[in-house]
Amino acid sequence: MKNLFYIIISLFVLSACDRESFDYNKTDDNDTNKASVELNMKSLRLSVDKEITRSGDSDTDNFLVRVFDVNNTDTLEWMYKDMPEIITLKVGFYTIEALSHIQYEAQWDAPFYYAMKTFQLEEDKITEIGTLVCKLSNILVSVVLDEKLKDYIRDDAKVYIRVGNGHLNYAFDEERQGCFIAEQENNTLTAEFSGTSLTGQALELSGKVFENVKAGEHRIVKFVLNETGTDPGEGEEVDGWGDLNISVDATCEKVGVDVEVNPGEETIIKPGEGGDETPDPDKSAPVIEGDGFDINTSVIIPCGTSKVVKVNISSETGLKNLKVLINSETITEEVLTDVGLSKSFDLAYPGALEAGLKGLGFPTGAEVIGAKEITFDITDFTMILGAYGPANHEFEITAIDENGDTVRILNLISQ
Repeated sequence: MKNLFYIIISLFVLSACDRESFDYNKTDDNDTNKASVELNMKSLRLSVDKEITRSGDSDTDNFLVRVFDVNNTDTLEWMYKDMPEIITLKVGFYTIEALSHIQYEAQWDAPFYYAMKTFQLEEDKITEIGTLVCKLSNILVSVVLDEKLKDYIRDDAKVYIRVGNGHLNYAFDEERQGCFIAEQENNTLTAEFSGTSLTGQALELSGKVFENVKAGEHRIVKFVLNETGTDPGEGEEVDGWGDLNISVDATCEKVGVDVEVNPGEETIIKPGEGGDETPDPDKSAPVIEGDGFDINTSVIIPCGTSKVVKVNISSETGLKNLKVLINSETITEEVLTDVGLSKSFDLAYPGALEAGLKGLGFPTGAEVIGAKEITFDITDFTMILGAYGPANHEFEITAIDENGDTVRILNLISQ
């Protein structure tokens, strides 16, 4: 079955540093009774997504490779170039990840590349890992000062950029890229400008906020000088600028995308004068999050039991559709039909499946259409997952509204 997983970034990667080595002396989960199998690590290939390579060395020899169990507590780790050809593990589910380096909250010229895959080791079966494509997984930020602005200010000007808990100060002619951990799916970028005009005026631009900045994006924050009035004539002193009404536009663009994000305008450079901040806010696609858990990590459900699993969906404009696609190793279309479901359905327009969906506690129809906050609760469904033995189950959830669509994969493992 095709495995679909989103990049686990930032805090997950940092927490992985604290995992211990595998310990098969534990008895609380019957590990000692499980068969040992060999995993062919030689089959692993790493590549870097060239379309989003911005800078830095993409040589994968020094990438870190980690293999850890479903509880995210035990880890084996090597550099890719030093990786063994064969390792021995107990049968069960594991995750392998590859990362270019250990991230810090903010660094210069350090694009972070990451990939992961979950697999199952079974007795008497050969497992081939295949290729992991490492994608850009932190946020790159470049700062540009418009030439007109640079002509008006001294070279002591600085720009302060913050993303989450990371922050960097960009110098007047800074050419390096700032690299920030993407702590969430949608992050906030704050930009502040300070400097001195050629006439000695202290210039400040209050924090400019840009929302919905995502992992894998390269953002360019550009500051542009605007003025109203008459430029100083030929031969006039430069302090003629002091009679102008000065304003600064702050824009934030994605590399390769011709759309400005939050162009906005600030009119607060001239001392003693303030300006109303009137940003044009981003339109945000729906947000899909686990209720009390990270939706990007697998949820373990012991066979024969149920577990509380809820997914919260929010929409600024109200949902139009809430689609679900079930990919399971054991819950076939026939099994789903027996409980009044099918492999794919739209909770907004359930049709003949409405009775079965409602019977399992799912919201449908008018409960979904136009909803700004909704919970997709599959607790009652989790008992069914382990009925046919250990297996991997994926729920591909797609939320759609006027601002776009968001897709998340909820991975449940029955064992």
